[in-house]
Amino acid sequence: RLSILANIGLSSVHQFGELTTNCQNCPFWAVPHMRPTLAIYNEDGSFNRNIAPIPYNPIFQIAEEDRIAATRQAIGNVTANFSVTPRLNFRSLWGMDFRVRRETVYQPPEQQVIGNNGLETYRQVRNWTTNQVLDYRTSVGGAHTLSGLAGFEYRDESDDLFSAQGTGYPSGLFRKLNLAATPAGVAGAASGMKIASFFGRAQYDYLGRYLLSGSIRYDGSS
Repeated sequence: RLSILANIGLSSVHQFGELTTNCQNCPFWAVPHMRPTLAIYNEDGSFNRNIAPIPYNPIFQIAEEDRIAATRQAIGNVTANFSVTPRLNFRSLWGMDFRVRRETVYQPPEQQVIGNNGLETYRQVRNWTTNQVLDYRTSVGGAHTLSGLAGFEYRDESDDLFSAQGTGYPSGLFRKLNLAATPAGVAGAASGMKIASFFGRAQYDYLGRYLLSGSIRYDGSS
């Protein structure tokens, strides 16, 4: 009479590279504009900083900059089906989606263009949902079939964002925000949404040829 089904999915994604769509001071923009005959390194092994017409060495950026994004996500749901009577069934579903993303951008003071900056961004998204349904079905005389369902659905989603930036690092050996000489800015934002729904449906079937049905749904959100 009772069956339970559970699913869960876990993921962890790490990205290295550009985090935004506008990047004129990054290798993705610079390399196609460079002459292929330019030397990346000087004879002493240091980075060549005379890379005209690009005002910086993109290989230096790849080696010394941090452009990192890490996303961790958990998605799961539990469904229970209970047969109250041979004609009446109850289904209960509970679901969850939890996601955390952290982005780090560090540009050392040795960089030729936009250097001496550090930025940390943290974002957390939570999404909860539940669905409760009663389902009824019966036959009368073999020719008539009556069925119907009634249910409730609820969803709660929230999104929190926090970021902080610092400047004035003494050298590329110091990469954490608390080592920046000057706090450049702190920002935060939050948003959320909740929705609740009631729904129902009734259906009449005669000999599998004629069908009459009606449904209703009411939603409320904030």
